[in-house]
Amino acid sequence: MTRREHEVATLVAEGLTNRQIATKLFVSERTAEYHVEQIRNKLGFHTRSQIATWATQLNGHSLPTIPVEPVTLRQPIYRRILLEPRARALALTLMAALIVAGGGLAHVLSRPAASVAVPVDGLVQLDASTRRVIQTIPTGTRGNQIAIGEGYVWQVSYTRRTLKRIDSRTQQVISYGTLDGAPPVGVAIGDHAIWVATAYGSKSLLRFDPRTLQFTPAIEVASGLQSIAFGANSVWVTDKNDDAAYRIDPLTARVVARIPVGD
Repeated sequence: MTRREHEVATLVAEGLTNRQIATKLFVSERTAEYHVEQIRNKLGFHTRSQIATWATQLNGHSLPTIPVEPVTLRQPIYRRILLEPRARALALTLMAALIVAGGGLAHVLSRPAASVAVPVDGLVQLDASTRRVIQTIPTGTRGNQIAIGEGYVWQVSYTRRTLKRIDSRTQQVISYGTLDGAPPVGVAIGDHAIWVATAYGSKSLLRFDPRTLQFTPAIEVASGLQSIAFGANSVWVTDKNDDAAYRIDPLTARVVARIPVGD
């Protein structure tokens, strides 16, 4: 956590909106959104209320004297994971495994353990019946979500802001450049399109046409999307800022329903 992120967390705990935080810190609202998203990403939080609780629990410490010791080290279970190499490697593998299945095969995003000399981020293909690894495809990018559709596996990377198409038959990996704006948090396939949800900014839903290999203009939904899925002839996204789910019509690219879901 940077000093500025601690400042933003404190302002979130005071109940300020992103716009109010931006005004107070003399930055743009988009920059304030970025800081809030970085805080969530670093601390593993999903809501502003979690940030507020965390900041409040600092018990009045001034920013320069915030304890350096990671909070997780005070919990015995986390200490065991951190200190035992085999357990640590297993924990990293489990936390990184994001699975999608189709056609009797499963695909898992793989990330290297800290002890690997030359890290290779990639995709692991499993046989669903025998539960054996078929192949590992290096992607060169740490992915955070994958989906299967249109004859390929599609991967988005939060850290690199990329969308990649992976052919599991030829092991060909094609990247479609760096996404403009906020980093992607999820990907879904439906209605002959690749749908990508981004972390912040009102124009937070992207549509990629696999036939033209082009992105269409961004769709305005909400700032703070967390996840995305396709079903019932609609795109569905969740909004961690406002505790709501949105339904988007893929034909008109418009929001047709906003559903409050509570805390």
